[in-house]
Amino acid sequence: MLEQCTAQLITRTTAENLQLNRIAQMAGFSRIDAISSRRAFDAADKPHRINFFLAHEGVGSGPLEAILRAVRTREEIDVRFAPVILFANDMEFDTYLGYIGMGFDDVITLPDKLSMIRSRLCNQLSKLQVYYETKDYFGPDRRRMELAPPAGVERSAVPHSHVRHEFIRNPKTGIRLERSIIKLPITRDKTSRDRRHGEPGHWERKGAI
Repeated sequence: MLEQCTAQLITRTTAENLQLNRIAQMAGFSRIDAISSRRAFDAADKPHRINFFLAHEGVGSGPLEAILRAVRTREEIDVRFAPVILFANDMEFDTYLGYIGMGFDDVITLPDKLSMIRSRLCNQLSKLQVYYETKDYFGPDRRRMELAPPAGVERSAVPHSHVRHEFIRNPKTGIRLERSIIKLPITRDKTSRDRRHGEPGHWERKGAI
């Protein structure tokens, strides 16, 4: 599947670029481009097929956060919902959780077997993906990867006000947004039900065909 996809590499040094370029080549991407700055990102061709952004930890947490924000705020669906994968050297678990919390689709620690890397990249394709969008987050549901809350503290399932996006990345046709479900913090009488969904505060917006 990756042979039908593009990889855009986000690195800081020549060594990092060479490392990710080698991984992308061996994984089988049909096209590989280097993105070395925000200006380069804005000017880069965004093909109407699946475009992976492969970023290296060496870029730094601040620039990486800015890159994610730049991707997720683009109007084009094929960019906004593109897979953004972070490649990192071995790190402390708290650091790992910090990157997870930024909204990366996956964080792959190096070195790792090529077969495992390829499998994790392919997991982003041809299956239903779910993103949550809140006022300060846009990306995959990461609750299952977080540490358990402190004793006596109950963690809410999902923030009260959010949008749940469901979509599929098809290597041949691009990204299809199946639907977006909006949950608003509306207080209603217990007997009041949303006519469409039978649940308070839920509204659904279908994706474009």
